[in-house]
Amino acid sequence: MAARIAPEQSEARVDAVPGDPGLRGRTGRGLAGRESAVAQRAPVEPNFPRNRGQRPPHCADLSRQLSAAEEHGPRDPPGQVAVSGHHDAMLGTGPAYDLVVRAAVRVFGVAADHPQVPGEAPHHFVGEDAGWSHASGSGAPRFTVDRYMGAGLWARPPKDFTVRLFGTNGIREVVGTDLTATFVTRVAGAIAAQFAPGKPILVGMDGRTSSPAFARIVSGTLALAGHDVLEIGILPTPAIQYNVTRLNAQLAVIVTASHNPREFNGVKCIAADGLEISRATEQAIEAAVEADRFTSVPYDRVGDITPQSDGARRYVEGILGQVDVAKIRARKFTVALDCGNGASVPTSPTLLRKLGCRVLTLNGHVDGTFPGHLSEPTEENLVDLRKMVPAVGADLGIAHDGDADRAVFVDATGRYVPGEEILTLLGEDAVRRHKGGVVVTPVSASQSLEDVVTAAGGSVVYTRIGSPVVTHELETRHGIFGGEENGGLIFPEFQLARDGGMTAAATLDLLARRGVGLIEALAPLPKYALVKVKEPVPAGIREPVIARVAETLKAGSDRLVTIDGVKSFRDGGWVLVRASGTEPLFRIFAESKDRAQARALAQLGVDALRAAVAEIGGSERPSHAGRPAH
Repeated sequence: MAARIAPEQSEARVDAVPGDPGLRGRTGRGLAGRESAVAQRAPVEPNFPRNRGQRPPHCADLSRQLSAAEEHGPRDPPGQVAVSGHHDAMLGTGPAYDLVVRAAVRVFGVAADHPQVPGEAPHHFVGEDAGWSHASGSGAPRFTVDRYMGAGLWARPPKDFTVRLFGTNGIREVVGTDLTATFVTRVAGAIAAQFAPGKPILVGMDGRTSSPAFARIVSGTLALAGHDVLEIGILPTPAIQYNVTRLNAQLAVIVTASHNPREFNGVKCIAADGLEISRATEQAIEAAVEADRFTSVPYDRVGDITPQSDGARRYVEGILGQVDVAKIRARKFTVALDCGNGASVPTSPTLLRKLGCRVLTLNGHVDGTFPGHLSEPTEENLVDLRKMVPAVGADLGIAHDGDADRAVFVDATGRYVPGEEILTLLGEDAVRRHKGGVVVTPVSASQSLEDVVTAAGGSVVYTRIGSPVVTHELETRHGIFGGEENGGLIFPEFQLARDGGMTAAATLDLLARRGVGLIEALAPLPKYALVKVKEPVPAGIREPVIARVAETLKAGSDRLVTIDGVKSFRDGGWVLVRASGTEPLFRIFAESKDRAQARALAQLGVDALRAAVAEIGGSERPSHAGRPAH
């Protein structure tokens, strides 16, 4: 959005445009409570910087101009955000003869000084609520396209609107850009205002470079609001969740961005029962951030800040109580462990050694720059572990993500074991041990899980993607096991949380009980090929994009499921297209018993998504976007 908002010499006009609640404001830059519009210039501007010397794209996304606009001083009038449409000096563009509004967030007016809007005289203001309506019970807006001659696009939220800060797993933003000291102070103050002083609040963190600084801000803000704080330090997220109930705390605040790239960090809140806080509590925190509500106490009521150093020991001992330690020790496993320079360093090496394993570690020190590899434990990022396992004669390899709520495996030959295989293996084992029961998993799970669970006398319940949804359903249905295909598995008998340490121990326990290696344990499972692809998509056009994808994939589908995104069951397999809850991208999953067919289904999803983005008006894809399905 541009610094220029309207020509000064003429009165502005306002015309209504449609809204879309999907795009969040940039709260870290002081925009809490405001929404930035997503608009695209039509291809009539050959002097648009990245278009010089080439045919202009269908549309160019202007939403990224917001940060530049903020650096050029305050906007006028206050509380509104402008998207340029005329003589944009900042971008070096000429007149925008046709500004195409593809999607906008609660946008109520277009400011212009031209008479070309059909049926309206110049300098006329149209009622600001026109154009906003609910298309479904989910609150998604009807999506239309408006073309107009315009000088700017005004966007502002209604009086009762609050910016959504919490995603699928807490707040995650880029450090120094959106996640700043000021913003974290506001979030911590808002959290403090939701809970009465009394029981302590745990503050923990992962190993990112900014985590200690942000954790101190959180602790200090909570204490100044009258709360006693227990600082539990760097620990896996599930270890902090486990300690919440054991230390009788009313809340835990974790500074973490899990598997996100190194430039990210975030804030995650855990309730007194060890589960993620409810959406209602998140909304209360968001409203308090929006209103700048803080709780302050006088000097004699400031809370204490106390280090709590037993968290790792308590968590490890808890896991040991869930498995047959004697049988595991008797196997004398050799395990290659990749801690990924993350939060598993204080716990997983100790856990495996207490299980009698010979442990060889990679990236076994905490380093928030992740020098060994990126914190997402994908096959591509675990090249060293895959080489190490057969080189040292290890029985298996185990790797964690940044906050160790997940575990992934490498077999004795160095093969990366896809997460859906471990999910299927442990799901079947849980049902056989319990002689039935409910297993809960998202719609992205492999068909192999349902095949083996049903055969063992259990049942599978599908949910939207995201551990809070899965854990809630496990609690509601008294499920015996749950998890996602990314290595985030949940063992309700231990705790209702994704748990990388518990996953590692449970896998060794299964191998010890059966007297087999990982290769032999996986061999009898149904074989499906699962292909995963990521595709960057601007956050503000998610709703219309997914609606268009659904229309495209409907043709040729045997069944269409819309619990989370669009899952199309087709001849030979299925494809799922959904928006990420933590990053500005879509994820495409495709599965078939034939890998070539799985790739073809994934490409079908990619093509449908790209076509939708192009039609809706997304920006040019970055050079790394849309890697071919593999």
